Amino acid sequence: MTHLISCVGTMLPVQTIRDVPLAEIKKIFEINFFSVFDLVQRSLPHLSAWGERKPTVIIVTSGVDSSVLYRGWTGYCTSKAALTRFIHLLAHEEPGLDVYGVLPLVTKSPMVDKIFNGEYDHIMRPEERERFNTWAKEGKIEPPEPIAEAIVKAATGQITPESKEVERNDCGALFIGSLYQK
Repeated sequence: MTHLISCVGTMLPVQTIRDVPLAEIKKIFEINFFSVFDLVQRSLPHLSAWGERKPTVIIVTSGVDSSVLYRGWTGYCTSKAALTRFIHLLAHEEPGLDVYGVLPLVTKSPMVDKIFNGEYDHIMRPEERERFNTWAKEGKIEPPEPIAEAIVKAATGQITPESKEVERNDCGALFIGSLYQK
Protein backbone atom coordinates (compact mmCIF):
# COMPACT_ATOMS: atom_id res chain seq x y z
CA MET A 1 0.00 0.00 0.00
CA THR A 2 1.48 3.35 -1.01
CA HIS A 3 -1.17 5.74 0.31
CA LEU A 4 -3.47 6.10 3.25
CA ILE A 5 -6.17 8.77 3.19
CA SER A 6 -8.46 9.54 6.10
CA CYS A 7 -11.35 12.00 5.99
CA VAL A 8 -13.83 11.56 8.83
CA GLY A 9 -15.61 13.89 11.18
CA THR A 10 -18.66 14.73 13.18
CA MET A 11 -19.50 17.56 15.51
CA LEU A 12 -22.89 16.52 16.85
CA PRO A 13 -24.27 17.18 19.34
CA VAL A 14 -23.71 20.92 19.56
CA GLN A 15 -24.15 21.49 23.28
CA THR A 16 -22.41 23.50 25.96
CA ILE A 17 -19.89 21.91 28.31
CA ARG A 18 -22.46 22.20 31.09
CA ASP A 19 -25.08 20.24 29.14
CA VAL A 20 -23.34 17.74 26.86
CA PRO A 21 -23.21 14.19 28.22
CA LEU A 22 -19.69 12.79 28.49
CA ALA A 23 -20.83 9.79 26.45
CA GLU A 24 -21.51 12.13 23.49
CA ILE A 25 -18.03 13.67 23.73
CA LYS A 26 -16.57 10.16 23.76
CA LYS A 27 -18.52 9.33 20.57
CA ILE A 28 -17.15 12.43 18.84
CA PHE A 29 -13.60 11.50 19.87
CA GLU A 30 -14.18 7.91 18.72
CA ILE A 31 -15.03 9.15 15.22
CA ASN A 32 -12.78 12.21 14.89
CA PHE A 33 -9.67 10.90 16.61
CA PHE A 34 -9.58 7.25 17.66
CA SER A 35 -10.84 5.87 14.34
CA VAL A 36 -8.03 7.70 12.52
CA PHE A 37 -5.43 6.61 15.07
CA ASP A 38 -6.57 2.99 14.68
CA LEU A 39 -6.56 3.18 10.87
CA VAL A 40 -3.05 4.65 10.78
CA GLN A 41 -1.66 2.24 13.36
CA ARG A 42 -3.04 -0.80 11.51
CA SER A 43 -1.80 0.52 8.15
CA LEU A 44 1.78 1.40 9.08
CA PRO A 45 3.20 -2.10 8.51
CA HIS A 46 1.66 -2.15 5.03
CA LEU A 47 2.81 1.23 3.71
CA SER A 48 5.66 1.11 1.21
CA ALA A 49 7.46 3.51 -1.12
CA TRP A 50 6.37 3.99 -4.72
CA GLY A 51 9.15 4.81 -7.10
CA GLU A 52 11.21 7.56 -5.53
CA ARG A 53 8.35 8.85 -3.38
CA LYS A 54 7.88 8.01 0.24
CA PRO A 55 4.67 6.29 1.34
CA THR A 56 2.05 8.97 1.87
CA VAL A 57 -0.45 9.48 4.68
CA ILE A 58 -3.07 12.19 4.15
CA ILE A 59 -5.35 13.12 7.04
CA VAL A 60 -8.10 15.70 6.71
CA THR A 61 -8.45 17.48 10.02
CA SER A 62 -9.82 20.97 10.56
CA GLY A 63 -8.65 24.54 10.69
CA VAL A 64 -9.81 24.74 14.32
CA ASP A 65 -6.98 25.59 16.64
CA SER A 66 -6.45 27.45 19.88
CA SER A 67 -8.02 30.60 18.43
CA VAL A 68 -11.30 28.96 17.36
CA LEU A 69 -13.94 29.34 20.03
CA TYR A 70 -17.60 28.56 19.39
CA ARG A 71 -20.06 27.86 22.14
CA GLY A 72 -21.23 24.25 21.93
CA TRP A 73 -18.39 22.99 19.74
CA THR A 74 -16.29 21.47 22.54
CA GLY A 75 -16.30 17.91 21.20
CA TYR A 76 -15.46 18.93 17.64
CA CYS A 77 -12.77 21.49 18.44
CA THR A 78 -10.96 19.37 21.03
CA SER A 79 -11.06 16.16 18.99
CA LYS A 80 -9.82 17.89 15.83
CA ALA A 81 -7.08 19.66 17.81
CA ALA A 82 -6.01 16.23 19.10
CA LEU A 83 -6.01 14.92 15.52
CA THR A 84 -3.83 17.80 14.34
CA ARG A 85 -1.38 17.08 17.14
CA PHE A 86 -1.43 13.40 16.14
CA ILE A 87 -0.40 14.42 12.60
CA HIS A 88 2.62 16.24 14.10
CA LEU A 89 3.60 13.22 16.17
CA LEU A 90 3.11 10.74 13.32
CA ALA A 91 5.46 12.76 11.11
CA HIS A 92 7.98 12.99 13.95
CA GLU A 93 7.91 9.26 14.72
CA GLU A 94 7.73 8.06 11.10
CA PRO A 95 10.22 10.13 9.07
CA GLY A 96 10.02 7.56 6.27
CA LEU A 97 6.50 8.79 5.47
CA ASP A 98 5.22 11.96 3.86
CA VAL A 99 2.49 12.93 6.33
CA TYR A 100 0.05 15.56 5.08
CA GLY A 101 -2.59 17.25 7.17
CA VAL A 102 -5.29 18.93 5.09
CA LEU A 103 -6.77 21.92 6.91
CA PRO A 104 -9.99 23.07 5.28
CA LEU A 105 -11.42 26.47 5.99
CA VAL A 106 -15.12 26.81 6.69
CA THR A 107 -16.65 24.36 4.24
CA LYS A 108 -20.15 24.27 2.79
CA SER A 109 -21.67 21.35 4.64
CA PRO A 110 -24.83 20.29 6.47
CA MET A 111 -23.23 21.56 9.69
CA VAL A 112 -22.77 25.05 8.28
CA ASP A 113 -26.28 24.94 6.81
CA LYS A 114 -27.61 24.30 10.32
CA ILE A 115 -25.92 27.48 11.53
CA PHE A 116 -27.60 29.48 8.76
CA ASN A 117 -30.95 27.76 9.41
CA GLY A 118 -30.81 28.87 13.04
CA GLU A 119 -30.58 25.39 14.55
CA TYR A 120 -27.79 26.49 16.90
CA ASP A 121 -29.16 29.95 17.73
CA HIS A 122 -29.96 28.86 21.28
CA ILE A 123 -26.35 27.72 21.84
CA MET A 124 -23.99 29.84 19.74
CA ARG A 125 -23.57 33.51 20.55
CA PRO A 126 -24.89 36.07 18.05
CA GLU A 127 -21.37 37.30 17.22
CA GLU A 128 -20.28 33.72 16.53
CA ARG A 129 -23.14 33.18 14.10
CA GLU A 130 -22.47 36.57 12.53
CA ARG A 131 -18.93 35.47 11.63
CA PHE A 132 -20.45 32.81 9.40
CA ASN A 133 -22.78 35.35 7.79
CA THR A 134 -19.81 37.64 7.12
CA TRP A 135 -17.80 34.79 5.62
CA ALA A 136 -20.74 33.86 3.40
CA LYS A 137 -21.08 37.47 2.16
CA GLU A 138 -17.33 37.61 1.47
CA GLY A 139 -17.38 34.28 -0.40
CA LYS A 140 -15.13 32.64 2.19
CA ILE A 141 -17.21 29.53 2.75
CA GLU A 142 -15.63 27.05 0.42
CA PRO A 143 -17.27 24.18 -1.43
CA PRO A 144 -15.86 20.71 -0.69
CA GLU A 145 -14.24 20.33 -4.11
CA PRO A 146 -11.01 22.27 -3.27
CA ILE A 147 -10.48 19.95 -0.31
CA ALA A 148 -10.84 16.94 -2.59
CA GLU A 149 -8.47 18.61 -5.05
CA ALA A 150 -5.82 19.06 -2.33
CA ILE A 151 -6.12 15.39 -1.40
CA VAL A 152 -5.84 14.23 -5.02
CA LYS A 153 -2.87 16.49 -5.70
CA ALA A 154 -1.01 15.27 -2.62
CA ALA A 155 -1.81 11.64 -3.43
CA THR A 156 -0.72 11.90 -7.06
CA GLY A 157 2.45 13.91 -6.45
CA GLN A 158 1.13 17.15 -7.97
CA ILE A 159 1.72 18.66 -4.53
CA THR A 160 5.01 17.61 -2.97
CA PRO A 161 6.76 18.53 0.26
CA GLU A 162 8.54 21.27 -1.69
CA SER A 163 5.35 22.82 -3.15
CA LYS A 164 4.41 26.38 -2.26
CA GLU A 165 1.01 25.17 -1.01
CA VAL A 166 2.71 23.10 1.69
CA GLU A 167 3.85 24.34 5.07
CA ARG A 168 6.27 22.06 6.92
CA ASN A 169 6.35 22.27 10.70
CA ASP A 170 9.26 21.45 13.02
CA CYS A 171 8.06 17.84 13.35
CA GLY A 172 8.20 17.27 9.61
CA ALA A 173 4.42 17.22 9.15
CA LEU A 174 3.23 18.78 5.91
CA PHE A 175 0.14 20.96 6.05
CA ILE A 176 -1.94 21.95 3.05
CA GLY A 177 -4.29 24.87 3.45
CA SER A 178 -7.21 25.59 1.22
CA LEU A 179 -6.81 25.54 -2.56
CA TYR A 180 -10.05 27.53 -2.75
CA GLN A 181 -10.02 30.43 -5.19
CA LYS A 182 -13.24 32.42 -5.07
